[in-house]
Amino acid sequence: MADQPLICHLCGFTPTTKTYRCPHDGAYLISPREHAKDPRDPYLGRVLGEKYPILGIIGLGGMGAVYRSQQLAVRRHVAIKVIAPLEGEEGTRRAEELKARFMREARVIAELDHPKVVTLHDFGAQADGALYMVMEYVDGKPLSHAMIKMPLRRLVEVIVELLEVLEVAHSKGLIHRDIKPDNIMVLRDRDGAPGGVKLLDFGIAKRISGVDSARLTQEGTRLGTPHYMSPEQARGLVDVDGRSDLYSAGVILYKAVAGRLPFDDTDPIQLIIKVAGVEPPPLPRRPGLPEGLLAIIERALSKQPEERFSDARAMRLALEEIQWQFEAEAETCSSGEVELAPTVLTEEALSEAPTTVAPAPETLTRSAAAQTVRSSVEAEARSPARRWWIAVAVGIAVGVGIAAGWMGM
Repeated sequence: MADQPLICHLCGFTPTTKTYRCPHDGAYLISPREHAKDPRDPYLGRVLGEKYPILGIIGLGGMGAVYRSQQLAVRRHVAIKVIAPLEGEEGTRRAEELKARFMREARVIAELDHPKVVTLHDFGAQADGALYMVMEYVDGKPLSHAMIKMPLRRLVEVIVELLEVLEVAHSKGLIHRDIKPDNIMVLRDRDGAPGGVKLLDFGIAKRISGVDSARLTQEGTRLGTPHYMSPEQARGLVDVDGRSDLYSAGVILYKAVAGRLPFDDTDPIQLIIKVAGVEPPPLPRRPGLPEGLLAIIERALSKQPEERFSDARAMRLALEEIQWQFEAEAETCSSGEVELAPTVLTEEALSEAPTTVAPAPETLTRSAAAQTVRSSVEAEARSPARRWWIAVAVGIAVGVGIAAGWMGM
């Protein structure tokens, strides 16, 4: 770090001699590049828990950020997830809820103790109310970035590894509920061998049984990523089990094959309605695409949980069969007899994929949600050929109304 130019994030001091801290305010010096990412970031250069200097930004979110740091005592690189304190009356009201959820996530990660789950080192709170969680620093990329031009064969391997983690989590009564490419880290290749995966962010995980079960289920009616959530999550049902995570894994596979998400809409209510009650568009049949893979994806995306795979192990075994097909095909390809299997996303697929991301449905008030769904029902009722939509939309209205109700709006 001393060989690079450094700057104090707080006062702009630049040293002329070898030093790691600002002589004026004691802040740790960081690179100008990290400073430029967000000159007003409140944590860069600060020390959390008296032993974790914040040296860089890994990612930003609506409630906080993930930072790069170093555990001073052992000089270990770590990643720190920080939830900034909320202001105003709402902040005071939600502070305890956020703290409880944050600590619950820490306990879930510690309980899993799995090599494919990011390791938890420490967690705590600052005097200003900020919460932080110290985790291992993962040298890799989120699947959302890594999957671009990734061979489909490799993507199947990643999902198989994900399902291994879900097997363990589900066996312990834990459902992740937010499986998506951003929460799956693909490790950097080592010595020519593909890197493994790490599953992140158990912030809205649900325990199927236990003292927190009912409360977590209630919170779950408004949590999750709409594009990847299961139909039962979209409907706001309380009886959600591990097959919900399998649906989300199926969405990742669908996007890998089709180059687009199964459902998208700029209107959050319409997006929820599609996820809950509309069949996804048929997957394309392309040369080099195993027919069995399409069948697996279609089964994983079944609207009814009982029509999906019974558990993560069953889906993993089915995908391992596809892996063997890819291996056999690769051996045949070496003789020049057939074409190689396609990559996950082509440039053409990326250019055609929707770029508009719908806002989270939980931003709607109860009345706005109900009115939007009611209008959708009335419009569909005018078309006799589509009256089956009414039953679906009415069910969604109830689910979304409940979800908005838990927002306290």
